[in-house]
Amino acid sequence: MSDFFADKPTSVLFGKEVKAKYLNDDVLLRSLDEIHTYGPSEFFTDVALKILADFDLISKFTHMDSSPTPLYGRKYPNGGNVQVRYGHSKGRKDLKQLVDLLITSDGGIPFYEKTYSGNVSDREIFQESIIAVQEYFKKYNYNKKIVTVADTALYSKKFLLNKKINGDWVTRVPETIDKAKFILSKDHSEVSWTKINDNYKYCETEMTYAGVKQRWIKVCNRKAKYKELATLDKKLKKQEKALEKKVQAFMNRVFDTHEALKIEFKRLKNAYPLFEIRNNIIGHYKKKRGKKKPVKVGVKSCIGYNRDNKKIAELKNRKGIFIVATNILDEETTAEELVSVYPVVA
Repeated sequence: MSDFFADKPTSVLFGKEVKAKYLNDDVLLRSLDEIHTYGPSEFFTDVALKILADFDLISKFTHMDSSPTPLYGRKYPNGGNVQVRYGHSKGRKDLKQLVDLLITSDGGIPFYEKTYSGNVSDREIFQESIIAVQEYFKKYNYNKKIVTVADTALYSKKFLLNKKINGDWVTRVPETIDKAKFILSKDHSEVSWTKINDNYKYCETEMTYAGVKQRWIKVCNRKAKYKELATLDKKLKKQEKALEKKVQAFMNRVFDTHEALKIEFKRLKNAYPLFEIRNNIIGHYKKKRGKKKPVKVGVKSCIGYNRDNKKIAELKNRKGIFIVATNILDEETTAEELVSVYPVVA
């Protein structure tokens, strides 16, 4: 190890008193032990944030995101507060994982990192991380105002009502919120759009949610819209073929009672929400020995179906559309700037 640093400017890298011969395996191991005791995440954040703060490299907008790290194997040592667990993975759901959270300045310069157990929720760790960064800023007397940019996991009533969080933020509004559903359901012709470029346009509105005044910016991504519409069309064709087979099997089946048939029909209908499925129950008769006429032995169903054009049209209208929300109310920060920093656009 000393040989490696022999031709390196150790006085510049580590200080005037540090010479190459001082850097050996024993020093490295003791250093790693000290870092482990101090906390790797805390050590990294202390060093990175101090450097960025001293050289004023922290941009106005900082980006926060988490990513799962899948792990192979069956047995893992106890990691204390951090546990290898099954979680909400976007990739290999059959593997246990850890979750890494990173906050970066513009240009991808990281200054905060922390590893969590594999089963944690982004909603929880996003808020926790924002509060932790605020404490670090206080520690270094860094008073520059920053804006946290994160995905839809950040946005919730719990987050908006969290009194410990006092900074500005930009995030995406979940489509499950009723107010968001109403805005997204509006026909494109009813919206007064402002064009950003050939691919993006937006409209802005003031909104109060959970008692917090905000700006909601409805964004239309043309390329994403066409891509999502093509995906939807493939999905509908695939579902239609599958439904045809299931309907045929359903009609060939004999049920003991009307109730049993209705339960199975409800399951079939719920499995294909983009189709109108109609059911007509008929009796099933079979000729038995000693009987002059066929005897009813069960019930069958005659089913008809077609695409639910109304639901599909509503779904198509929402493709390529999302809402960016922020608590920045001043006009100096334009809607174009807020849209440009959101990860989907960038």
